Amino acid sequence: MLSRKTVIFIFFLSISVSSSQTVMNGFGIGVIQPRADAASFGIASTGLLPAFQSGISLNNPTTWLNLNFAYLSTMYGGNQVDQNNGTIINENSALTQFQFILPIKKKYIFGIGISPYANQYFNLIGTDSLANAKTLAGSGGINSLHVSFGQSISEKEHIAITLDYLFGSSRMETELTLDHTDYTYNQRSIFSGILAKLYVESFRNQTVHTFFAMQGSVKPLSVQSFSYQPVERSIFYPEFPNPDKTPDPVYTDMTDIFSPFEIQLGFDTEVKERIHILGEGTYWRDNSDTQTDISILQNKVVSTERISFGIIRFAHKFPRRIIDFVHFRSGIFAMRSVLDSRKNVDERGVSFGIGVKFGVVDNQIDFGFSISQRDGLDVNGELIQQFSVGISLGDIWFIKRRAR
Repeated sequence: MLSRKTVIFIFFLSISVSSSQTVMNGFGIGVIQPRADAASFGIASTGLLPAFQSGISLNNPTTWLNLNFAYLSTMYGGNQVDQNNGTIINENSALTQFQFILPIKKKYIFGIGISPYANQYFNLIGTDSLANAKTLAGSGGINSLHVSFGQSISEKEHIAITLDYLFGSSRMETELTLDHTDYTYNQRSIFSGILAKLYVESFRNQTVHTFFAMQGSVKPLSVQSFSYQPVERSIFYPEFPNPDKTPDPVYTDMTDIFSPFEIQLGFDTEVKERIHILGEGTYWRDNSDTQTDISILQNKVVSTERISFGIIRFAHKFPRRIIDFVHFRSGIFAMRSVLDSRKNVDERGVSFGIGVKFGVVDNQIDFGFSISQRDGLDVNGELIQQFSVGISLGDIWFIKRRAR
């Protein structure tokens, strides 16, 4: 029977990789996904800036105090990753967010929702110098159940906090063909943790708003890991080996494997009636020094810097023509991620989108699309195309009844 270290050593001896999904998904806990709605997607924002409607972002709770209605919103998104000059094309799509937002008398807000936090889907195929075929695959990821509270602390300042309960599981699998014999090694991981994020909005006048956000760990991410010994792959049990021939898994309980810190600054300025220019900057890092083997790939992202700018032409408050119901959005962004090997991964892209209001309670449907280039990975660059569609339905709550 092959040992786990032997399998990993042989895999990295000499590899020529073709990948399904992006290699970044296999680093650490996977790619962290900003909780950006379809409107924010259109200006390349992570959700900090008000792109949904004038003064409102569906993912910045300080702006919800400007809402006139409660909202139930859901998002659907997908992406296509072209690698090795288009010789490999990968696609996937799924529901990406569901949340309920409740403003209370323009003084308080409450919101609850669920969305993906980290994606661990990847599939790497290669051969070593001895022409032994091998495959590394990952699936699953981490989700976030988030609850937000906020209030107005003055006429010109709003404050809010969001608590994220992280939960989820992943599966990693290594397959190796050695001397015409297939071996498989499986690993299961169960994650849990709690994050907190503080938001502050300040506006000294009606045309310039500034935004600040800072996130840290209340309970750093922990993992329960089940590592199965490499065994010969059976035609009768292609994914899960014969239980009678599989030793009990090695159980590991690790804490503080991931402890993110993030700080964000942004601005929104109205340069002309209904035309806004917006920008944001983000610095993110993982404060955890814990060495883990939760991913088959040995690298992880230790820090990220991101900057973006966008422009929006908002719809008329009281539209008369069809075009007056439409928000127009576009943006650009640049991002650099640093791996623990001190290797840089750079991504640059553009985005655009529209939003359409309908109904007396400002219901809205939003579309966003982005295209970006990622360099620094051993796949000759990645061309990433992403789309997002969101629908938000408004309702009236806490209306005083008329006296009879």
